[in-house]
Amino acid sequence: MGVNVERPTEAMYASLLLFISAAGAFFIGIASLADIGEWALLDVFIGILLILSGYLVYQVRHLTAGTVIALVLGLFITIIFTTMFEIGFWIVPEGIIPIIAGILGFVAQGKSRKTQKMPTDLLGVVRLHERIKISELATRFNTTELEIELSIIKLQERGEPIVFDRETREAIYKKQE
Repeated sequence: MGVNVERPTEAMYASLLLFISAAGAFFIGIASLADIGEWALLDVFIGILLILSGYLVYQVRHLTAGTVIALVLGLFITIIFTTMFEIGFWIVPEGIIPIIAGILGFVAQGKSRKTQKMPTDLLGVVRLHERIKISELATRFNTTELEIELSIIKLQERGEPIVFDRETREAIYKKQE
């Protein structure tokens, strides 16, 4: 029951949007199956791709792949189908929402990289100062005190000799003797 610092909030929202978009694509596909035929099957296939993309975004390890699938699919549907057909309700769940989710995915990717790099940089600063206030670290890394505390926990889990003193609100590097 550890704290999960690996999944940015934007990735959660992006995957949720993609799952909602997939449900909309399935609904459109199944509702029009009798009338449209192969186009309805295309909607169902798009729904499957959106579920896959949402899952990949949720599993932050494959964030780039999920984000690219969502963005390319959303752009493709929005551009190609608006030139071929008149714009309808289907453009929202199958085109616009995946584009928004793709953009959120790229934002999450940037935050994920920052979150992965910060503990190493944080360890270097604390090692240099030996004792340093959490508020000063948050200012130095342009983040919140909570993110600094989570990074310290991550470093402790990796076995680094760093502790967080809750009374003084300082990060302390314990020298190895």
